Formats: sequence, structure tokens, C-alpha cells
Amino acid sequence: MKKKKIFPSLFFLFMFVLCGVPLLGYVGPGAGFAFFTSFLVVFAVVLVGLAVLLTWPIRMVVRTIKLRRLRKKKSDLASHVW
Repeated sequence: MKKKKIFPSLFFLFMFVLCGVPLLGYVGPGAGFAFFTSFLVVFAVVLVGLAVLLTWPIRMVVRTIKLRRLRKKKSDLASHVW
């Protein structure tokens, strides 16, 4: 069998990673604006979702009270029919 020489390959890979030239590039303001607005949208959606979940019981109580008042008015009007 042929013995593989893995050491030179690992050595060159290791040296390539350590001695690599830093890549400097200008991204521009567009990427920052896109990231910021995306974050704001996600944040707003989470806040609206929490607001809906927290106000749901209150809205149901108010709706139930309104329906009871409406039913009472209808029954009062029905009893006063000539």
C-alpha cells in the first residue's frame, strides 16, 4: 500500500489560513440600512403580536359586556311592542 503524505497538505492549509491576506472591502451604507430596517420590521411584528396576545382577554370582556347590553335593549324593546 502507498502511504499517503497528509502532513504537507495540512501544513500548507495551516499556513494558508494563518498567513492569509486580510480582505478589505467597502460594503457601503446600503447593507446597513437593509439590516437595520429588517431588524425594525421583525421587532415591530413581535411587539404587535405581544400587544394582540395581551389585549385579547380585555377585548373579549368588553365584547361580552356590549353583547349583553344589546340583548337587554332588544328584550326591553320587544316587551314594549303595542
